[in-house]
Amino acid sequence: MLWVLRVSRKIGGSICYNYNIDGALLKPLTNHPYLGVHFSNDLWWNVHVNKISSKANSTLAFLRRNLSMCSRESNSKAYKTLVRPQLECSCAAWDPHTSQNIKKLEDVQRRAARFVYNNYDVHHTSVRKLVKELRYESLEFHWKINRLVILHKAIKEEVPVPLPAELKRTTRNTRRNALAFVQLQTRTHCYRNSFFLRTIRE
Repeated sequence: MLWVLRVSRKIGGSICYNYNIDGALLKPLTNHPYLGVHFSNDLWWNVHVNKISSKANSTLAFLRRNLSMCSRESNSKAYKTLVRPQLECSCAAWDPHTSQNIKKLEDVQRRAARFVYNNYDVHHTSVRKLVKELRYESLEFHWKINRLVILHKAIKEEVPVPLPAELKRTTRNTRRNALAFVQLQTRTHCYRNSFFLRTIRE
């Protein structure tokens, strides 16, 4: 079976065209994984966020069942080694900007804090306090740093990420900030929160 993923932000539905290879009709898909990232035909990341949060929660549940008698330090290392990388892998591509998706992934880390302390008393213990005591930065902070690093390397041509032609360097005095770019005006929410425009703002 052959498949095709039609990617479009066209209003009113996706592109309607039947693709075939050597007479074999390609079956249309709404999303498909590529190198660990689930791409959707509407360019939203809801499917990917749902899948990685589900996988991370499953891994966390496995750790909880098998490491309940371990020390706090061991549990914290297990989370950072086996769970958090799932929430950060290739995040420069899919870093969510909607509050719903951000909360869904941050909730995984909050559950991890309870796992580390082996404290599941939701009525008398603040999970925010547990996260703070563990000195866990928010996942949103990690995603942002990752994007900034990738953008810096792209500008320095240290990674094969070409800068879009529409990005223009500012003509103002750049002695203080030689990497400054002009902020582009955008019409769509999706484009405004794409990798380059969002990271340049930050």
